[in-house]
Amino acid sequence: MDGFGIEGAAFYQANFQVIERYYTAFRKRIVPSAGVKLFDGCDEATLLAYAAVFLRHPEWFDPAVEIDDEAALRTVEEVFNEGTEGSGESVVDVLESGDFSDRAKWQIMALFQQPKQRIELVAQAVRDNFPAFEHAYAKVKSEADILLDRFEMRSKEERPTSFMKLSRKIDAETEIVPILAEPLMVCIAEGMCLYGLLVDRLTNEEEPGFTKAELLIGAKALSDSSKISILLALKEGSLYNLEIAEQVALTPATTSHHMNNLLAAGFVGIEKRDGKVYYHLAEDGIERFLKGAGDLLVR
Repeated sequence: MDGFGIEGAAFYQANFQVIERYYTAFRKRIVPSAGVKLFDGCDEATLLAYAAVFLRHPEWFDPAVEIDDEAALRTVEEVFNEGTEGSGESVVDVLESGDFSDRAKWQIMALFQQPKQRIELVAQAVRDNFPAFEHAYAKVKSEADILLDRFEMRSKEERPTSFMKLSRKIDAETEIVPILAEPLMVCIAEGMCLYGLLVDRLTNEEEPGFTKAELLIGAKALSDSSKISILLALKEGSLYNLEIAEQVALTPATTSHHMNNLLAAGFVGIEKRDGKVYYHLAEDGIERFLKGAGDLLVR
């Protein structure tokens, strides 16, 4: 948070007390198991991979449903090949070229080696610990309900946040689901947007004018030549991920990472055509950044 121009300690103190009480109450009722142990020290990228797997197959939480070995492996492959179809990249290529820690690489390769076993362990851990979740939620319900009321208000069509608008551009039928356990997360996949209940406070969307946080996010998005090359390529027209990767001589996985940064800064927009996500320059967003930076730094 400090890196994005937000006073992390102050934000944490003001907003995370309810989250800490939620975590504490959950830990008191947690049911230890091999699946829970699997999560110990789990990298964020690995957790998101598991989330994407279960978004594709929520029925795998049902103990009566048998998980097929081939289906498990195919689903994990789909999660990591998304956006790189036709590129010829292997999973190893994606991991090497993407923004993955060494720990995430090891954990993800272990998932590929034992997809069914690890998916089953995670599903069992979730089932075992649902009562712990209910206990923890009951402990913070009054405060969580305030956050949920705010979320409901902002998720209405007339007052969506920028992240909510983005999710609906990817898929107009996106279901936006509030998340308490990961309150600063936005994860869009499989027609669903998992939306952290503190995201709007973090992005300061209700503050008038251009914020310091927006300045720093935009500056980071312009911090290397590859992102500049991508923006220059988009001046000629809309492109999808593989076309951008080819034009700027990057791997599709690296290109996807850059596009996420540019989307967060508001420098590019997206539209879905023929089953593909096309990117285009967001001229209004770029002009807002240039004017806002000038107002903050010069005027």
